[in-house]
Amino acid sequence: MQELTLKECSFYPEAKAMVIAEYGDLRFNYLNDNWTTKFTITRRIKIFTTEGKNQANVSIRLYDPVDGGIHERLSSVKAITHNLVDGRIEKTPLNQSEVFRTRLSDHRTEISFTLPNVQVGSVIDYEIILISNYLSVLFPWKFQKSIPTKVSEIRYVIPEYFNYITSQLGTSIELTKETNSVHESFKYKWESEPGIGGNKAVAIGAENSVSKEQRFVARNILPLEDEPNINNKPDLPARLEFQLVSSQMPNSAVKFYADNYESFTKDILTWESFGKTLDQGAFASPAIKELRADSVSDLASAIYHWIQNHFSFTNEYGVTNNKAGKIAFNEGSGNVPAINLTLIAALREAGINAYPIILSTRGHGIPHPVYPNYEDFNYVIVGVKTEAGLILADATTKLSFGTIPERCLNGKGWLVDNEFGQWVDLKKEAHYSSEVSINMTLEETQITSELHITHKNYAGVTTWEQVDSIGATNFIQEIDQKLSDWDIENFNIKSGTKESKEHFEFEITASRAINANKRIYISPFILGMPLENPFRRPERVAPIDFPYGFEYRVIAQIKIPDGYSAILPESGVFKLQSNDGSFIYSTNQVGNTINLVGIFKISKTEFNPNEYQNLKQFYQLVTDKNQELIVLNRL
Repeated sequence: MQELTLKECSFYPEAKAMVIAEYGDLRFNYLNDNWTTKFTITRRIKIFTTEGKNQANVSIRLYDPVDGGIHERLSSVKAITHNLVDGRIEKTPLNQSEVFRTRLSDHRTEISFTLPNVQVGSVIDYEIILISNYLSVLFPWKFQKSIPTKVSEIRYVIPEYFNYITSQLGTSIELTKETNSVHESFKYKWESEPGIGGNKAVAIGAENSVSKEQRFVARNILPLEDEPNINNKPDLPARLEFQLVSSQMPNSAVKFYADNYESFTKDILTWESFGKTLDQGAFASPAIKELRADSVSDLASAIYHWIQNHFSFTNEYGVTNNKAGKIAFNEGSGNVPAINLTLIAALREAGINAYPIILSTRGHGIPHPVYPNYEDFNYVIVGVKTEAGLILADATTKLSFGTIPERCLNGKGWLVDNEFGQWVDLKKEAHYSSEVSINMTLEETQITSELHITHKNYAGVTTWEQVDSIGATNFIQEIDQKLSDWDIENFNIKSGTKESKEHFEFEITASRAINANKRIYISPFILGMPLENPFRRPERVAPIDFPYGFEYRVIAQIKIPDGYSAILPESGVFKLQSNDGSFIYSTNQVGNTINLVGIFKISKTEFNPNEYQNLKQFYQLVTDKNQELIVLNRL
């Protein structure tokens, strides 16, 4: 009754809903000669607003491959909605026919259901029981969600036969931990090591285990919300994960499970849908003979553009494809692995050292740096070893050779090769560069300006992609909206995948800029500099992730008429700690010409939450300075 009449979350009043309490309990069972885990999840949620009603939509993704004996499955679901009706508690249970199973891929299925009769003020309960024989990785437990959580508790009871690494990941929260010993008994079928003559002993008996019980509790957990420059949201919630390192069953030797990337590489290179496709490039031989190049880089670039122009991309990601090579080439369309594995095969046919680099795209998460998991990766690009070093390429795009799309700028990718397998920094060569040149002239009746904007590297890519997507006319209209006070007379754009150039000419009537005191206020940085601080929250729990380092440069020259004196903003130099960012602002006046220069740089791409306050303050200094006005007074 107290929960049904509750009006808000005590520690997060703006919450649309809250988890009142949730409990997880994982235990091992031995049945029919197989170990399984039983994971029971019980959760109670309070609905505060109409938007919070979406918490009644529950979905669970399970590892459930089409082929293979390892599965996670749903054992049971119980759910009920509580409402307060005329002072009494009314309960509405979930109909089991409303629990749905949907196959998402060859490896994943989704269980989903919606609790019935959910209203503002409802309290919903559900219990889910999951069974798994996938022992390498136990079900994780996420303490943090999109809504606040009052109490979150998880209990793992692990038999002494299994050795797991426990990792606390995601944002930092305070956990209370207890560890106890629990005596359990399992009926276990065991088989001894071969003795003299190769004989083995097999028996079934009750085996006792001094199991380890671990209990973790967190309270008053703030939600994980969308914030500027947030990336890899699946990695952010505070959570526990368990990785199986080894096991030792009764009367048996120790068995190790946690693979390393060396064994992972050897494995996937034997796959027909991956490693076996890389040396099947005979289809490309006739075309390669027609290509002319003076270096490995030039030849690789020519083959890249040949493959790039041949294929139509289906906008589907992935790492493996059975058609990569001749079949995919003949079809002329394909997903990421179909196109890029085909490119590698063509490059190798030309005698060029080319390798697949598997990665996780932005927003998909970061692969574990030590223990490989195939499902951590959802994309493959091409690494080409040339006299200029390792060049990264993705033929699914229209980008130039050596530029990969922004979606791939996510931590590190794994270069797959038996001899040279290694992590590759995907952001190492990524940079964003924008330069704006402003020439402004003030006359008695009008102010005219001329802008030249040059975008290079990923700034050029971004502009080109915008123009390619919406067209030059719509792109110009978006610029026109940003400069609503100005009348654009002339606009030209030259856009390419490496560099884009824009030219503006526009004017504003002087009377619109002059106040009653005959003063003119000029905002010198019309475009090209940040004018608002994107970091406004007082605290932050998620890392700040820029896809690349960047530099904004604005050079302005303002000619003022005779009969005016100018009050200029002060020059200044601002720096982030460790020189991870800087801002230079310089002003001076020579005769009737005012000169301003602004250079804003961020060289570091990832900042942890402990660095948030410094970054926020730095941005505030930059944006405050960029908003300072030049004041002209009539003499």
